[in-house]
Amino acid sequence: MLLFLGPMETLGRAFAHRFSTMIAQFTASRLCRADIRTVLRAGFMMIEGVLVDNIVFEKMAGCTRRFSPLEAGGLVLGYRKDTYIHAIDVTLPGLWDKHSRSSFHRSPRVHRLRALRLWRKSGGLIDWIGEWHSHPSFSLSPSGVDHRNWKRLVRHRKAAMIFPICDGRECELFLQDRFQIGPHKLAAFESDNLGTFFNAT
Repeated sequence: MLLFLGPMETLGRAFAHRFSTMIAQFTASRLCRADIRTVLRAGFMMIEGVLVDNIVFEKMAGCTRRFSPLEAGGLVLGYRKDTYIHAIDVTLPGLWDKHSRSSFHRSPRVHRLRALRLWRKSGGLIDWIGEWHSHPSFSLSPSGVDHRNWKRLVRHRKAAMIFPICDGRECELFLQDRFQIGPHKLAAFESDNLGTFFNAT
């Protein structure tokens, strides 16, 4: 059975146990399919699932509504565990970020500092796992600019990353790895009152 993706206190013992069981069932139900096993591509593991804490969605939605009709965004922070990612927090726009109705340009100052503080506090366990931004006035589908930026970030990070897009009411979650031509839209597999698990396969 796969272990929970972070400290047990992050989501509580009851949900942690349920999530571990859920991943085990999810994995076991697909073991008969060779293409769903843990796959290695040139030494890199493919991501099979993503857990997103509800607080992450709440922060993104609230921030989107606050800055609408301008775009907003930030970093996504969390844990990596084997072929799974667990998002626990996001950074929010700062004074040095630039907003418009159709773009958001993140300044590294505030976001990098917040990420560094969490990384140190966690003993190096909390990682930069993605970036989020809002589309308050149009589709939650990624633009061509989004595609290019995500590929650049993944090449720089040398690891798969998640990219949520939020409109203030709902969010879509995309996964980009180094081998995909374009991002993969993730489907929600199961939800609890503390988080949602997304199938990445």
